Amino acid sequence: MMGRRPFSEKEMQAKLLQKHYAEEEVAETMARLNELGYLNDAKFASERVRSRAELYGWGAQRIKQELKQKGVDSATVTQAVEAFEEGNADEGKDPHDWQQKADDLLARKFGVWPEELMPDPDESYDWEAKQQHMKEVQKEKQRRLNFLIRRGFSYEQAQQALSKQL
Repeated sequence: MMGRRPFSEKEMQAKLLQKHYAEEEVAETMARLNELGYLNDAKFASERVRSRAELYGWGAQRIKQELKQKGVDSATVTQAVEAFEEGNADEGKDPHDWQQKADDLLARKFGVWPEELMPDPDESYDWEAKQQHMKEVQKEKQRRLNFLIRRGFSYEQAQQALSKQL
């Protein structure tokens, strides 16, 4: 199983129990895997944070949620995210900027703000046309905000990324 992808300790234990191995066999196997260094929640968490942020474009909140679902304790999750944010100068990695990632992701997914939703100061709308225009603008803003929030970015990061597009 470990040849396909890394597992957290809790996840591996659940998989082995699900395959109906005896609890004492599972405990022995888990101890042996830990002893050999094949199971390490800290290493698992740091690899998962890096891959989810860099390859999938996820924000910190979604990554933390996934790791907690995988059974990694909160302290290890927090430590892995903080270490990723700080980067590693020894390996030539810069600190990770979640805001820049949100800005880039929004621009790549949606492009620039649609011209037809820009306010036109020269054109005089009637009241109903103004209301309809404002509804369309709000709908587009909400769509873009929801996209970033679903990806795990904070509301503030999503708002700031959206304001840069307007």
